[in-house]
Amino acid sequence: MVFVRLFTSAIDPNDLADVRRIFGEDIAPVFESMPGCTSMELLLGVERNAGGLVDAAALSRWKSHDELTAAIESRAVAESMVRILPFLQLEPVIRMFETAE
Repeated sequence: MVFVRLFTSAIDPNDLADVRRIFGEDIAPVFESMPGCTSMELLLGVERNAGGLVDAAALSRWKSHDELTAAIESRAVAESMVRILPFLQLEPVIRMFETAE
């Protein structure tokens, strides 16, 4: 079984380059260094939504729910998010899933 965390929001299209850079520099390396994290991806909408923003999501995959929870509660993950939070134009929605096998 794999656990998936989906973090969604939206960003201004003018901020795409900054968001990609910050995700690559700060967020992905920290998440991928956490025990149990098997992948971390940034997903960006290909079209603007009704508000003119770009839908954005961070999708991470985990070996266990406990490892996911420990990582999210860690200082390292909290600090990795600091630079990107000002770019989020909508309150983030976070959903957790487990894969069906």
